[in-house]
Amino acid sequence: MAYFTGLGRSVRAVVIVTLGLFLGGWHQLAAQIDAKRPQATRQELESAYSQLSTQQRTYADAVALRERLDQGDFQIGDRIVLLIRGDTSLSNTFTVSGNRTLELPNIGSVPLQGVLRSELEDHLRVVIAKFIRNVDLHAESLIRISVTGQVTKPGFYNVPATALLGDVFTAGGGLTPVSDVGKTEVRRGGQQLLAADKVQRAITEGRTLDQMNLHSGDELLVPEQKKGRTASTVLLIGSIAAALLSIVAVVALVSK
Repeated sequence: MAYFTGLGRSVRAVVIVTLGLFLGGWHQLAAQIDAKRPQATRQELESAYSQLSTQQRTYADAVALRERLDQGDFQIGDRIVLLIRGDTSLSNTFTVSGNRTLELPNIGSVPLQGVLRSELEDHLRVVIAKFIRNVDLHAESLIRISVTGQVTKPGFYNVPATALLGDVFTAGGGLTPVSDVGKTEVRRGGQQLLAADKVQRAITEGRTLDQMNLHSGDELLVPEQKKGRTASTVLLIGSIAAALLSIVAVVALVSK
């Protein structure tokens, strides 16, 4: 009896270890998928999907990944900034309409079904080249971010995925005198997505919304400053300024 009891324990141990390795491997792989990163390329998403087993493809993240590859990124109401040199009628901000199309003056409906954000510019260039020779264009998709708490004008703002987090503060009218930037967090669906320490790191490192894996509907919450936090807030604001100055210096150096 003792033998079988010991054997049973051994089997349970093997099952637990095996299950742990499987789940650990899945979570590690899921972290690499990053299926909702706004500017992920088709090659990156296809590569991530190809690494999943049939069983793993039943998970929600994998299903979302496959849907994104098939349906594309754009939904009705999304906004796109288009700039075409020499054509003022096409240089404007346009809204994605029904059936995931973009209605452009003198061109008509441009389908965006199956198009990723990272493919937008090349996709539009091919379409518009049928109407304009040697087209010189720049296109950028916007993501809708909610800014709440201690900013001058709380609300929803459409900003580029390539924007810095500081740009979102600016879109919201800037910080108030009692803003506690050091405690700023990002929420998704009412739940915390990025804690304050990760947000601070992203600000000081000059990370973009895309690099932070933010997407439309996410909320940037800036709490009110508590007593005794003035010094730390000043230090963080100094870090933001230093990061911006560094970027300006690099741009100036490259432009010489």
